[in-house]
Amino acid sequence: MSGSRHEHPVCHVLLEAAPAGLADWYATPLTPRQAQALQEEARREIQRRLRNGTSGFQPGLLVMICQWWLRPQVHGLFEELRHVAASGHERALLHLVYGQLLASRRLSAAGEQLATGFRHAAALLGSAEYFRLLRRHEMLGLLGLGSTPGAGCDLPELLAEAAVIERLQRGRRPGVRDTGHRDTLG
Repeated sequence: MSGSRHEHPVCHVLLEAAPAGLADWYATPLTPRQAQALQEEARREIQRRLRNGTSGFQPGLLVMICQWWLRPQVHGLFEELRHVAASGHERALLHLVYGQLLASRRLSAAGEQLATGFRHAAALLGSAEYFRLLRRHEMLGLLGLGSTPGAGCDLPELLAEAAVIERLQRGRRPGVRDTGHRDTLG
């Protein structure tokens, strides 16, 4: 991965006026320095949009992402954004991003958020995006998620782990029960 990618994570597109992609990954871990700088930029963009009378939803979502990487207690911000999400696209994006953030730290609530986001997004996606998102969620569903947050992981790390789990599960023979009996001679 190039250094420029770390300097400008995909979540940077949330500052743009165009609707952000629903099949993109927004939960790439940020350093505290990156998160603080991006959060300041998002807050300035929210203020600019308020003055122009346009929606500050996407920059608000970026503030939530930045807060997550500074201190992952963002449920209140999620609820605020949930109440102001004006379109199906915004609702889908909110749930998908929150689910991604939860998945990045291997938290079990990720599954519900990703599923809700997918339901909202399904009719809005082209077929390639639909199947890319579906496959990603299937893979993330293989991960061992729990109630204790882990270190933040990027999508390639999560998918690599899920691929290993998937291969191991394929190696199991269905219907064969291990009785614990290992004696083949008698």
